[in-house]
Amino acid sequence: MLRTLRDAGDIAFELFSRNLYWRVPGLIRWYRGRPVRPQNIRLRHDIFQAALAEVVKPGQLLLVHASLTGVALELGREVTNGLSTALTVLHDVGMLLGDGGTLAMPTHPLYPEDLITQWGDATGRVLDYSPAETPSSVGLLSELFRRRRGVQRSHHPLSSVACTGPLSADILRDNLAPGALPHGAGSAYARIADLDGVVLSIGRPLIKCMTTLHVAEELRDGDWTAADFFRPRRFRISLDSEVGEWTVRERRPEFVRSLALRQVRRDLLREGILKEGSAGPLRLDFARARDVVGYMSLRNRGNAYPYYFPRTATFLAPHGPCRVETCHAANPR
Repeated sequence: MLRTLRDAGDIAFELFSRNLYWRVPGLIRWYRGRPVRPQNIRLRHDIFQAALAEVVKPGQLLLVHASLTGVALELGREVTNGLSTALTVLHDVGMLLGDGGTLAMPTHPLYPEDLITQWGDATGRVLDYSPAETPSSVGLLSELFRRRRGVQRSHHPLSSVACTGPLSADILRDNLAPGALPHGAGSAYARIADLDGVVLSIGRPLIKCMTTLHVAEELRDGDWTAADFFRPRRFRISLDSEVGEWTVRERRPEFVRSLALRQVRRDLLREGILKEGSAGPLRLDFARARDVVGYMSLRNRGNAYPYYFPRTATFLAPHGPCRVETCHAANPR
């Protein structure tokens, strides 16, 4: 239920803006081609460590999202930059967690098809994924973490997660099956919520990168209100020395046009679930994954929250929607 007229107006404005952007190719080309103004943040290392220690505790399960471009940490006379900043942050997080802690990071791949069309795989191509080789597209910190010795990575080719620590095996086991969703039952994100993990963002607002938001909608796979919400994707997946073809599923990308993310942020802040803070000029936000999923599950009972008017998302689509049932036909070879 909308609580205020301000909420209603803000939702209307966000949905109008999203639909305008995704329906006008010229706006998409302009936005993607514009020069990005990098952040320019310089921060004393001890201030960063103190703020980080308020969130990260020994033995914790922690999922970290980070954007560290343009961030420099002052360590006495030394100033980190780029690679050294990422390595310092990774070291600090690991020291705070200790040997009993489990660290996870998103390592989402970027596939060529994702840059071509928002409507689905028009070419019907089979894409390649290797947990050991496919790079992360979500920041230097996640790629450095993925490459570290002893770090494991999920076998699901969409929204993959890398992990190290005592809970890694439980988080990553059996998350690849015919028709499996990247954030649904058996996924790394759902298990992090089940295990009461904390989601932390460093250097950007958590609401803009909190993949955990999608767990609740994908757990409702069988009775999700929005029709044709998921589409199939075909992959060749290299696991050790074996290569198999799998068909998995994901949210059809056009539905992002009906997502009211600013409303979700206000709701999570009102409930005290999302904590927004900083270390000096550097953004540090966090939330408990279990609380996020619990709240989203309550709010989307009988509706498609946080997607408003989702049926409008498929208007003017150049390809007909693919039915969910077709995704279960392909089995791994």
